[in-house]
Amino acid sequence: MPVILARAAMSRIAKHGLNVAPLEAYGFLLGKAQPLIVNCALPVGKTSRWFDPSDRFALLPNALEPAVGVAEAVELEVVGVYHTDYGGHADFPGSRANPVDRVPTVFRDRLLVMLSTWGHELIFMPRVYLYTEAQGWQEQEFKKMPFRVETPRLNPRRILQRWRSAWGPPDLSNNADAELPRLGWQ
Repeated sequence: MPVILARAAMSRIAKHGLNVAPLEAYGFLLGKAQPLIVNCALPVGKTSRWFDPSDRFALLPNALEPAVGVAEAVELEVVGVYHTDYGGHADFPGSRANPVDRVPTVFRDRLLVMLSTWGHELIFMPRVYLYTEAQGWQEQEFKKMPFRVETPRLNPRRILQRWRSAWGPPDLSNNADAELPRLGWQ
């Protein structure tokens, strides 16, 4: 059975990734485990330097408890994590490190959705992975499904408001003031 990705979740991931590009964005996925449905995405953080993924997923462990609290409040679960990468930096050393290699071990029993951006455009072809001890990360089949608000508790905006109250607003800057001079760009 394929993983079902709600359009509202994909839209939130895309907005987060496009706003911080060329930094990489990451966060949590909320939904149901059986069957595996992703209803919404909670933006957690971003990498701190352009073309350097060394702190990819760094804030996830600290954000897990608030994310679980938000999920439980709306009768969902934290079913996975997401990551966006900036496809425009293949020439930079170390920048193309496989994102699945940096997923913290505590999240390896969950879904991973990766979405690529190029410049400030979205390449809307997510890659969806599940981890098993026997096979490691395996790409999964998925379907996109429109998000239908059945009850007020599943309204993505309300869930995001709860998340902002618990975690704070996401930093959507791309650190250009610090990164452009560091790279010698004007």
